[in-house]
Parts: sequence; C-alpha cells; structure tokens
Amino acid sequence: MKWYFKALENYTNFSGRAHRTEYWSFTLINLLFGFLALVIDNLLGLAFIEGLYGPVYGVYSLGMLIPSLALATRRLHDVNKSGWLLLLAFLPLVGPLILLVFLLSKGNEGENQYGLNTKVDGIKGDEAAESQDQIIISIVAWMIAIRLFYMVMNNFLIDYYQETWFKMFNAFTTLVWACIPLLLSFMVKGETSRQIVRALAILYLIFGLYEAGRILWEILYAYAI
Repeated sequence: MKWYFKALENYTNFSGRAHRTEYWSFTLINLLFGFLALVIDNLLGLAFIEGLYGPVYGVYSLGMLIPSLALATRRLHDVNKSGWLLLLAFLPLVGPLILLVFLLSKGNEGENQYGLNTKVDGIKGDEAAESQDQIIISIVAWMIAIRLFYMVMNNFLIDYYQETWFKMFNAFTTLVWACIPLLLSFMVKGETSRQIVRALAILYLIFGLYEAGRILWEILYAYAI
C-alpha cells in the first residue's frame, strides 16, 4: 500500500523517476480499487448500463487520472523515455504493446537526464530478480482475474456491439493480448517463478482462444442463418 499512497503524495509530480516496483504495485492496487468501485455501482443499482460502470467508478477513475498519468510519466523517465510516449496508448493495437514494454523495462542504472535512480534501497542481484518476478506474476494473475470476470459478465450483458467489423477486430485483439503473458514469462529470472508464469500464461491463452473462438462462431452462425 505504501506505493499507492506515495503516488497520491506525488499527485501532480510529472518530474523525476519511478522504478518498476513503485509503478506496478500502485497499478495493481489501483485496478483492485477500481474493480471494487465497479462492484459497488452494480450492487447499489447505480450502473449506467447493467454490469458496467456507474458514478462511483467514474468519480474514482477521474480522481486517479492525474496521479496515474504522473506516475506513468515518471516510469518512462526511469527508462530514459519522454512522458509524451504515453500517447502511444492511442495508437491502435501496436501502441499499447510498445508502451507496455517500456513500462516493464528495467530503469537506467545511475543518473539519466530525468534524475537519479530511485530503485528500491537494498534490492540488488537475486533480490531484484525476485522482486521483478513477483511483479510479473501479479500482473499475469490480475489479467486472468479480469478475463474471468468479463467472461462471466458476458453471460448477463446485452451485446451492444453488433457490427461484424467490430467483432472481428475484438477477436483479433483478444488473440494478441492473450499472447502477452506468454511473452512476459521470458522476462522471469527464477526457474520456479518462470514455471508459475508459464502455467498462468497457458491458462490465459486458453481463455483468449475460447473468447476469440466464441466471437468468430457468432459471426459464422449469423451468416449461416
């Protein structure tokens, strides 16, 4: 939780650097709180569309927008990249993947043009590798949890995206993102951690293949009838 509160303390600080542990610890906790806000919206019947977002989630997301952008900017600074590269998120498909690589990359040793290295004190060598492995495992586990959540919610929601082109695009992006955990597994240093990530990655890939297959089946079935 300390990294979450640290991000709030640096609410509008877009200068300096932030190491991977700082960024991803905040991101995972922030996603958890966002998920809880979504659940509250639906439990209280406040969701704008059943099963989706409501005012509680909206207010929370709006409140966390600036500190999230500030922290992401400092994370990019840590790998000696400009914060303007956050605009890659708006580049369809490829942009978010490139940005993810930067956000997962190891920070520059020592000082760079954005300041001193803010790597966690006392974490070096094997301990640093272990810390990185734990972050990657957490990311993959969270991706699986989100995938499971939306797979369940799809059974209760009306399909608001009936256009065939959108369904095809959704199937394609689902397959691409399903491969991300498998790619992350190659960044894991410890043998045990690597096996855990690969097992989770295979599970996530199966979910992705199922979802993409379901979408494509709906398209083919619609044309058949």
